[in-house]
Amino acid sequence: MKSVVAPRLKFHFTSSFWQRLSFVGVAAAILASYLFWPVAFIPQFSWLKWALFCLTLGYFLLLWQRLKGWQCDFIVAADGSAFSEAGDPLEIKLVWISPLIILLHISCRERKSACFIFRDMVSDSDYRSLCRWLYCHKKSGSPKAP
Repeated sequence: MKSVVAPRLKFHFTSSFWQRLSFVGVAAAILASYLFWPVAFIPQFSWLKWALFCLTLGYFLLLWQRLKGWQCDFIVAADGSAFSEAGDPLEIKLVWISPLIILLHISCRERKSACFIFRDMVSDSDYRSLCRWLYCHKKSGSPKAP
């Protein structure tokens, strides 16, 4: 007797143009907020403001370096299960889906993270396949109403 294996889809996501552009937009908005701080007549306040600005800028530069090498790999099966490349089981919860971006919560063992998947990270057919799989196996990240 022949065993039936559920079809699997493998997804490989890497940093994309839209991901980097949205990162720059968020960083610019946060850094621009320093322009709205009140004018300080106390020199220590000005030093604090510029020190925080430099720390924030340094943190965003560090995140930018990490973003350039970012990637995410996982495998999903038709039965609703998901696995990492190493074979660890994943719990994927759909938070939000749109034609341009998908927001997921991914849990692996004790590690939980949010994952933004932009449309240009994968081919058009892979994006649609992932959307279909998420709709069919939807595990909402928000609490359900009674």
